[in-house]
Amino acid sequence: MLNNLVYFTSIIFIISNLYYLFNYKRLDVPFNLREKNTKLDYLYYITEALFYIWLLLGTFSQISHICVFLILLMLIRQPIVFISRKLSVILWKLNPIIIIIVMFYVLFRH
Repeated sequence: MLNNLVYFTSIIFIISNLYYLFNYKRLDVPFNLREKNTKLDYLYYITEALFYIWLLLGTFSQISHICVFLILLMLIRQPIVFISRKLSVILWKLNPIIIIIVMFYVLFRH
């Protein structure tokens, strides 16, 4: 049962990050500056929150090495903002692609 939950959430997070890749210009704008918000936008933000919870819970499971890698990737990205703005933008755009690759790894490896 737990394996099915890991597979299901991996698929959900892949879809969520694909949605971000295709709509990042709209999703990166603050709420008060947007013309409209769709239900899919809200669903994206809910799945993002669930992803962070999944990472925290995953650090205590069999896939802890994967979760720790993703957490470190997100933590490394923050100080780079102060070092190089261009590198920060590149990492910000690569992050969903890396997450998609890792989620496919989780799907097919476990």
